[in-house]
Amino acid sequence: MKKASKLILKLNLMIAILFFVPKALCAQQVGNTTYQVKGRVLGLDGRPIPLVTVSITSTPPRASKQAKLTDSNGLFEFLINQQGNYQIRLSSVESDTTTLNITLATKQPMELGDITLKATSRNLNEVKVVGKKDYIEQRIDMTVLHVENSSLAVGNSVLDVLQRAPGVYVANYGKIDLKGKSGASILIDGKPTYLAGDQLIAFLRSMQSSAVRNIELITNPSAKYDAAGSGGIINIRLKKNNAYGLNGNVNLAAGYGKSFKSSAGTNLNYRATKLNVYGDFYLNYNNRLRDLNINRVSPSNTGNTFFDQHTEAVIDDRNHYYKAGLDYYINDNNVIGFLFNGHTNSGDDRTVNHTRISSDGIGLDSLVTADNPTHRSYHYAAFNLNYKSTIDTLGQDLNIDLDYASYDNGIQNDYDNHFLDPVGNEYKSPLIFRSNAPVKVNILSAKADYTYPLSEDSKLSAGIKSSYVKTENDIVFENYNVDRWENDPNRSNQFQYTENINAAYLNLQMKLKIVEIQVGLRAEQTNSKGNSITLNEVVHRDYINLFPTIFIRKKLSENHNVGLSYSRRIDRPNYVTLNPFVYNIDLYTFSRGNPYLRPQFTNVVESSYVYKSKLYITLGHSSTNDAITEVTLLNSEDKTLTVGEQNLAKQKVIYMSMSFPLKVSEWWTMNNSVNVSINKFSTPNLMGFPFESGKTAYNFNINQSFNISTSTTADLSFNYRSANVHGTYFIRPMYSTDLGIKKTIADKKLTISLAANDLFNTYKERIKSVIPGQDYRIYQKYETQIFRLGLSYRFGSKQIKSVRERSKSSDTEERRVKN
Repeated sequence: MKKASKLILKLNLMIAILFFVPKALCAQQVGNTTYQVKGRVLGLDGRPIPLVTVSITSTPPRASKQAKLTDSNGLFEFLINQQGNYQIRLSSVESDTTTLNITLATKQPMELGDITLKATSRNLNEVKVVGKKDYIEQRIDMTVLHVENSSLAVGNSVLDVLQRAPGVYVANYGKIDLKGKSGASILIDGKPTYLAGDQLIAFLRSMQSSAVRNIELITNPSAKYDAAGSGGIINIRLKKNNAYGLNGNVNLAAGYGKSFKSSAGTNLNYRATKLNVYGDFYLNYNNRLRDLNINRVSPSNTGNTFFDQHTEAVIDDRNHYYKAGLDYYINDNNVIGFLFNGHTNSGDDRTVNHTRISSDGIGLDSLVTADNPTHRSYHYAAFNLNYKSTIDTLGQDLNIDLDYASYDNGIQNDYDNHFLDPVGNEYKSPLIFRSNAPVKVNILSAKADYTYPLSEDSKLSAGIKSSYVKTENDIVFENYNVDRWENDPNRSNQFQYTENINAAYLNLQMKLKIVEIQVGLRAEQTNSKGNSITLNEVVHRDYINLFPTIFIRKKLSENHNVGLSYSRRIDRPNYVTLNPFVYNIDLYTFSRGNPYLRPQFTNVVESSYVYKSKLYITLGHSSTNDAITEVTLLNSEDKTLTVGEQNLAKQKVIYMSMSFPLKVSEWWTMNNSVNVSINKFSTPNLMGFPFESGKTAYNFNINQSFNISTSTTADLSFNYRSANVHGTYFIRPMYSTDLGIKKTIADKKLTISLAANDLFNTYKERIKSVIPGQDYRIYQKYETQIFRLGLSYRFGSKQIKSVRERSKSSDTEERRVKN
């Protein structure tokens, strides 16, 4: 592992020396002299035409091409830093293309005046769509899943889509890995979800794929993003209605596996000259079955005890997701907006446990049966006030965001345990208890981002952010004694946590001929206090950290591009994970908080190669200190299984990913991706002994698209993940196959889709411990083989005007809320 790590670092260093350094040293930056070109576009009726594409290119081509859209008054403006001959091209869907030839020789602004476009003579009804954008698109800095183009996504949740994404692994305890690196940060339209663990999984399951445009997988984000998220960023971009007037869509879906599922939703948008109002509403009912087996051996001085725990659960998920917002355009340069969004998750689950206990693993000494109903109620609401000012046409702008978010989460569990002898008679009194665990989280934050163009090919960005978080967790346990409930002070608990993070960053982007460079530095100051009122224990943490980022890209030739990047990132413990008290999963299985968890820090070096925008290869190395890892341990004294998070000393990952689309025929295309990672964990002390674990793992994804006709497409996907080791877990292989078909009718306004998820019912989790002396095996199978029918209808105006996308100031803090 050490030799491989050094080899990867040497290879990346050689790439930097051979490809980037000589050109960067020799390149001359463009001068500061600028030439201004201005004009206005009118129709034959003399009215200004907005959203016309205007481009300017040197003749003969020798400099970078610029392109812009005209504003609401039909105006456009370019700043050029070299004199010479140029061609201006104006085009729109409703007009013929017009070209103008100009010469820039003086510093005086060139006024082109009014340019009149003629209406197009083309018959748009005869335009034929011969293909669609691939489901998976590889870019030099990210992988993009075009969810809205795939029939596989019909009726699915965003969680279902992510579980089948190339290089992504969603663990059963809520952590998300990206290319072998744990701790990926989830964003929605550039805004983190503020969730983690069970609540993050519940949120992703409540969001329907019909609301999603695409998903961006970013392994190395810039300094502009919060430093949280050592595994990178998964940015979920929702669909936007982007036209003048009233428009929107309605989605309905129904599915069946072993139980019925349904979802419905709509998004609406109204756009006028000064005002844009928009909103989404989605509801989802998903009754899911879960089968869980835990087989374990608990050693003691008197001999081994064998436990065979079998759990059947009916999970009753009822979710609502809603969003409403408005943007008011004060003038062409200033916009103020307000956004409200939230979701609820509730359900009444039923869990039945049967635990067989024996001294030899074959016979039966006793049996414990339990009927454990659970009521869940979760409410989230967030408010965002934002302002954007476009200071000048050079690209100077200012963005300000103020945010407030609140979470109210309650889980009520009842535990009714009965103890039976081998013939089925109760040999002692039932053990009946219950718990109520409300959690409240409030987040207040503000941020400002400023961009200043230094020249046509370079710009400087800077920003500041401050956030304040307060959580309250009050767990109440009660035992049933004869005819009344009595408080259990040993298991009841009150815990409070406060945290303040202050941050600032600088980010410089520039282009030196054929080399693009981006250098950034982010500083974050953290002040936190965890207060266990019940135990009278207080844990303070105050620290300041720097997070540099470097990105270099070079175009070797028309067909070859290479890149190199470095970043440092952090993952702080989830708020509720810091609560030191014990929470029952069942009679013999517990989860325990850890108030002494430290943040983990990760350094990532990554190189990339692109050939003809067809072959994408990435090679990377990440090293994490104090890796926050879930650990499951057997307790030989009380024969229980305890789940909790600990800091392991090191996690190192070497990874390679490759993607190559293939056009088999005019109607059949494939997108193939392979990810290989060597993942190693180590710590000098786990249960009193040094510990190491690791394994080489790989996963490959094959997506095939078939254009059956101009209105009918089909998709077939196969995803395989090999055996892997994550921390103290050995995870056996997992794989699934998905099939979908989609047809559009009614002038392409109505779409009918059929999909089969996990067609052969093969997706399941099988886990065992890699800790010596810890003998347990976990088998978990959710209801994954589901057949769905979906309908989507779109309506409204087609006169395009984009809706703004906001990145809130409280994004990262919300991601760390955990059930």
